[in-house]
Amino acid sequence: MIENLSQLVQYHDHQVASRSLSRLLGLSQSIVLYAMAQGESISQETSPKDKVILVLEGQLIFDLEDQKQVLTQESLIAIPAQKVHHLEAKTDCKLLQVLLD
Repeated sequence: MIENLSQLVQYHDHQVASRSLSRLLGLSQSIVLYAMAQGESISQETSPKDKVILVLEGQLIFDLEDQKQVLTQESLIAIPAQKVHHLEAKTDCKLLQVLLD
């Protein structure tokens, strides 16, 4: 069990910080906690597997194949495998990403 999930990763100016939680939870799937400083982004990417993203705090600009939307605290979104997507922190933002099997 993890208490205070968002406290496991901290903001750093001009950086995207991350922490894998897979081993801590004893799971084989990729579970990563991110802290993105305002204005920081994760470049366009695709994934071989479906994944879900849960915004824990702040606002995240989510771009899926050139369709942008702003996600806020407690927003949950699914990203299908092989779809081009991009993430940008509109404000300081923490999120949890789970790669599905």
